[in-house]
Amino acid sequence: MVVGLGFGFASQTLAKTCAPGNLDNDCDGVNVCNFSVGGAKLGKVESAKTNIFFNRKDNSNNYFYDVSVCNLDSIASVCAPPRSVVMAYQYTGLWWQYLTLTKGASGCYTGELKVYAPEGVEIQFDVELDNSSSTCAAKKLPLCARTYGILRTSSAADIAACTAAETSIKGECNAISFETTQMIMNEPVNFSVDIPSVLGDRSCNLKPGKATIELFNPSNESIMKETIDAADFGNKDYTFTPSMLASCGGAGGYRIELKTYLPTDIVSLTSCKKVFGVGTAENPCDAPEPGVDLLVDKKFKICEQIVKDTNPLQYQRCQNCMAGTALEDTAAIDSDSTPDVPVGIWTAVGCIKADPQSIIITLVKIGLGVAGGGALLMILSASFVISTSAGDAKKFTEAKEMISNALIGLVFIIMSVTILQFIGVTLFHIPGFGEP
Repeated sequence: MVVGLGFGFASQTLAKTCAPGNLDNDCDGVNVCNFSVGGAKLGKVESAKTNIFFNRKDNSNNYFYDVSVCNLDSIASVCAPPRSVVMAYQYTGLWWQYLTLTKGASGCYTGELKVYAPEGVEIQFDVELDNSSSTCAAKKLPLCARTYGILRTSSAADIAACTAAETSIKGECNAISFETTQMIMNEPVNFSVDIPSVLGDRSCNLKPGKATIELFNPSNESIMKETIDAADFGNKDYTFTPSMLASCGGAGGYRIELKTYLPTDIVSLTSCKKVFGVGTAENPCDAPEPGVDLLVDKKFKICEQIVKDTNPLQYQRCQNCMAGTALEDTAAIDSDSTPDVPVGIWTAVGCIKADPQSIIITLVKIGLGVAGGGALLMILSASFVISTSAGDAKKFTEAKEMISNALIGLVFIIMSVTILQFIGVTLFHIPGFGEP
């Protein structure tokens, strides 16, 4: 175990091969122990970090986690005494710290980890044999493979509450709701903003220090703004009277924005907005429905560029693409389903899904098509030069070289997928490369 400053765990994700005299806890061949913190058995794989919930806390917001390592007797006799079993632990970006474990009547080595840390801190653990006063050459010998976890300073129920609260002030902006059902110019509009008070609690990841609620008119002028400290989070009621007409479609209308900030007021943690139109008494605009914002409204306007009556199949494919449903010709959008296909963007070349794999596949297809078309144009151009060379040996030779280059390029284009598969999978074993 090398003591020093850490800068994240990215370089320690995969086990490394080490010389017998230079073992470390993240080396191949180190035992996977029966090791638990806070009652949670920890895993060796960094990408599968285990949630670690505290066993108790005190009035000073210190959190305590029970530590237990069992089945070490056959390993701990490697060196002559005196020796002790220690647990080394490191928070992301900080230095290694140590906790000496005591052997109990059950044969397990136990201790108590005391932590003062915010919710959700990532941590890694090493269990080692401390031989600083023994005859062993190494001062610390790895006993257990390195394990990874996430320290939780709240219960599972509290985490669920925090997640729900954070979701309400992002994306669909469910924190903003309207009591007024129809928007009419020169008539009062009542709305409320509910910033869950749990977000001001230390147990939530976001931990905003303040929030702002701001109202803009269709000319993008701010007509109302309020700043709320975290201690005052909760439900707030507002009333205003619109003096301008705005399209009921949403775009370019009145806009309510909710933003949360760090206590420094420098970084905006989250933001969401509701956009709505304002009509007349004869033609009022409906208030936005819960879970609908401007972004959702804008999605399907792309499909409105397609004339539905003359091209219903393409229109339906566009709707399916934007909704994230399957791309069958007759597939209907089912708002109650949760499709596996990610939401995409409809473009002139068809549907491009929003996940990285689909984007890469689409770009490769477009690139191959463009390259193939370029090779075809080169061949046609060279053929024209040959047919008009009139016995000019130089032109004829240049045209032949152009055709040869185009054919070689076509071969590479055709073989590109196989070449990429060979490089990514066979040679470098890139994780996830080549998977369907």
